[in-house]
Amino acid sequence: EKLQSAFGYSQGAYAKSTTEKLMPNIAIYCRTPIRMGAKTEVVHVINVMGYAFDVPEQPDWQYFSPVRLGTPKWDELVNRFAQMWTYVFECARRKKLTRIYLADVGGGAFADGLKVSGPGYARLKDESLARVKAEYKGMFEVCQLPRIPDNIFHPDTKALLSQSLFVNAWDPWSMVGNGNGHDNSLDGFWGRCTAMAVLCWPKTNPLMTWESVKGRGPELRCALSHRALLPPVEDGEVPNARGRLALSTAPQLADVVLMRSRVEQALAREPSRENEASYLPLGVGYVAVAALESAYHEDLYAVLSKHIFPKVSSKAFKASELVLGLPPGSSSASAASSLSSSLFADFRRMMAQG
Repeated sequence: EKLQSAFGYSQGAYAKSTTEKLMPNIAIYCRTPIRMGAKTEVVHVINVMGYAFDVPEQPDWQYFSPVRLGTPKWDELVNRFAQMWTYVFECARRKKLTRIYLADVGGGAFADGLKVSGPGYARLKDESLARVKAEYKGMFEVCQLPRIPDNIFHPDTKALLSQSLFVNAWDPWSMVGNGNGHDNSLDGFWGRCTAMAVLCWPKTNPLMTWESVKGRGPELRCALSHRALLPPVEDGEVPNARGRLALSTAPQLADVVLMRSRVEQALAREPSRENEASYLPLGVGYVAVAALESAYHEDLYAVLSKHIFPKVSSKAFKASELVLGLPPGSSSASAASSLSSSLFADFRRMMAQG
């Protein structure tokens, strides 16, 4: 009631999530003082939100249920968790930090429902985090988050504070810090000994700024200059992503879930050149379709009609040369990639099959 009377709202925006669409997952970084008794230090902290499967009433539970391995919903959940971990690693990169103290975000009470029909939190964390670690390989030393606040003031940790990013497991229903001294979650322990509740709320910190962190998952521009161009593996070598894709058998080609996974694994996380794309000799239509659907979490027809050609009637689609600006809006010839009519025909063929 006090929140409503003072600020005009009483419930988080995550309540607007539906079984068809979730509200955005965000993270908040701040540099905050932290204290324990008379001791004080300053630390870098990023607050990230896990997905909640503690009770069936949670929007995440309703959206993803049932969580079963090998289903599109499982793939989406892994992708969303990977995006959450990306916030952490990308924040450390932008702040030029070298060490990350990682928490099991979403692995506490929020993970109970993952055991009901899914493989559990450990599998989810392993799949999603491994992907992100590979993308930032060699950039950071990743450690398990120690006890907060005690270990912050340990001599070994204190010497590393200026180069370290600490992770807090936040949630979409509370201020950062949640119940503070009345809350024995990790969020509560961070809240009771730092200034994050004030620093991480726009009402009390008008100097907060927004930064975009693109999902480092597949994008169309990356699909067109991707590591699937690497040669297949030689005899006796362990197959890489390209090798697994190239060596797919006929029965495997019929397995939609498996092939989607293999295509996505073969996609690069960054284009080979920022403003250009290269033609892919074989299967480019399937790669592009997988990339588009993965990026927007929608089927190809919805992606094309809502995001790529929002002002064009679906009846106007025809197999002709299509030029996409990279980045959007650029008129520079060097910042454009032409998709041939054969690729566009692939788009139409996939749409017809859908």
